[in-house]
Amino acid sequence: MRSGSIRLALWIAAFVAVLGSFLILNALDLSAPLAVRATVQVSGSSPRVRSEETIDVISEVAQANRVNIVKNVADVQDPGGVRHVYVAVGNPAGGAASWINHGYPSFNTSMRTTVGRMGDLAGSDPRGTYYVFDGSATSAVDMQRELRDQGYSVLVKTSFLGSYAQWVIGRPVGVSLVVALLLCATLAGGFALMNAKGYAVQRLHGAGPLVLMGRDIKANAAVCLLGMCVVTTVVCGPVMAYNHGAQWSLFGMLSAVIFLAVCVVMAAAYGVGFAIASAEPLLSAVKGRLPRRLPSIMVYCVRVPAVFITIWAVTLLFTALGDLHNQQQAQEAWRDAGGVAQVHLNPNMSPEEQDEYSRKTGEWLERAENEGRMVLAHEDDLRFMASPADDGQTVSGTVLLVNGNYLRHQTVKDDDGHRLTASGDGVTVVIPYAADAATTKTYENAIGSWVQSRTSARGIAVPEIDYVRGDRGQQLFGYGSALPDTPALFDDALLVVADNDSGLLSADDYAAYASQGDALLESTRYALVSSRQAGLKGFIFAVNDAGQSAAAHYAQLRSDLIVHVYNVAMSVIVLIASAVAIAQIRVRERAQTIFARYIHGWSFTRTHLSLVMVESALMAAPCIWFAAQAVRAAGRTVVSYAQNDPSLLDGYQPLLAMLIAVTSFAVCMLSTAIYVRRNVQAHTREE
Repeated sequence: MRSGSIRLALWIAAFVAVLGSFLILNALDLSAPLAVRATVQVSGSSPRVRSEETIDVISEVAQANRVNIVKNVADVQDPGGVRHVYVAVGNPAGGAASWINHGYPSFNTSMRTTVGRMGDLAGSDPRGTYYVFDGSATSAVDMQRELRDQGYSVLVKTSFLGSYAQWVIGRPVGVSLVVALLLCATLAGGFALMNAKGYAVQRLHGAGPLVLMGRDIKANAAVCLLGMCVVTTVVCGPVMAYNHGAQWSLFGMLSAVIFLAVCVVMAAAYGVGFAIASAEPLLSAVKGRLPRRLPSIMVYCVRVPAVFITIWAVTLLFTALGDLHNQQQAQEAWRDAGGVAQVHLNPNMSPEEQDEYSRKTGEWLERAENEGRMVLAHEDDLRFMASPADDGQTVSGTVLLVNGNYLRHQTVKDDDGHRLTASGDGVTVVIPYAADAATTKTYENAIGSWVQSRTSARGIAVPEIDYVRGDRGQQLFGYGSALPDTPALFDDALLVVADNDSGLLSADDYAAYASQGDALLESTRYALVSSRQAGLKGFIFAVNDAGQSAAAHYAQLRSDLIVHVYNVAMSVIVLIASAVAIAQIRVRERAQTIFARYIHGWSFTRTHLSLVMVESALMAAPCIWFAAQAVRAAGRTVVSYAQNDPSLLDGYQPLLAMLIAVTSFAVCMLSTAIYVRRNVQAHTREE
């Protein structure tokens, strides 16, 4: 019996399970220690009791429930690369307890983890994130009750399956798993369908369904097991070298779960294919014929999702390409920007404390701006800045709001080529060079309206507004933000320059900009020292080098791109394989009818009209989708001066999707023609 497809399917399943497990754990380990049973988020008002009492309560809960409770604290200077965990030991035999003496077994080696005892946190703010390890997740409820009695707000989460599934699907590895499922299902179902003739011969000799399935398993088991062992060894070797076998049991368990999930889908596809192959009467089945319609329906159950998954994979690929291209262009600007720092604000305080500390943070940033040590670069939209016009219409468009220090660090020129400088207590507006007279007037009215509303709300005089036209082809550096994949470069942008001396920006505004990563300090050292001097130690809990974060994000995008390319390639393979399968199955379903129509001179299109119509619809689906996307993008009212729109990168994304769709259609038609020719030749010899 033919066995290559089922062997290949199992080898692919083993490869995807091990590689997928590595990618998932590698990403999860960056956000939190692995193998968490429950999370406890402690926030709320300032503690009513001493922190030592809270630490003692947490330790008592750990001992009473025989669990290990861990607090995760981000590093002050490198929150993305270093973390500190503190363990309250209640289960000495548990894995988390061993971290104190042996260190945390980091699966992702780019994250360095230091380990201490929970008692080391005595005197520090107990609010933050805690994790329960090595025991029952219900102990988190006991901890919640005890800490609420002390006046804290406490949120507990004990179920992670839904959030993990949503997180995985949103990442490149999630697409890989879906594509692999489809491919393995195609190979397993095709294995059964293509062996219909062999099954029929054995049925003539009295073999039943269980005997046939048993023979399939026996014929392929040894080779499949050997191949899976080789694949697993080849993939696990580099993983072992990468992290020295850290979290190996968790890695093996997750790999086994993924592999079993793929095998369940394969078994279902094989069972359906076997049932369909066995449904044909013996005399017809011995000739290699298949039942009409059912095999085709089975293949289209894979082929139709494959079309949409291919669209999905292509969209994600070009989005990743666009993000990578944007970040690559920004790397040179980041190198020139130096070691500017972004601050991270504590989200675990009560609303009253948030308001108080936000005011203090804004005042601190104002002082830093006056000293020339804070650069503001905030991307906004005119819709949120300007009030609606008299006719109710809003003005849309991207605007970059900066301060005078920005002009000292970045070169901004007017249309005469003169470099602009800070305007003190006035406002400078740089109009895009390409803006026509009507657009320029619209921008001036919108900015004027924004300035008027700000000054009216604060009861101050309207500052002088200086409108200038920017230089031709000018590209401005926006420093990105704390949000991922935020554009950092703006072409011929609308720029508004305003310092706190203008009175337009309040202390709360500056704090809000800092929370988004748009208020940058001259260095991490200055940010730490000056924020401590301003009494913000509890509120600004971490500071990071923005340039280093951008470089790390750029490196992650490059590694993700490899997975995206793999996803597109695999989805195309599924699409092409299903095209060949539907062609072969259709000819075998209708062998006599096709031969009769052939000798009567029917054309190819007339003979296979239903197939041509269905395949044409599948070919048109991605074309219509991307055409609609292009029309929608062209009809947007929001004018963006950011880098290339990654969803429609230079127009190549829809062209590639259409090329894939047309290729799939052509392969299906060509395969059908080839199988028809073979069918005619076989019938001619029989005659």
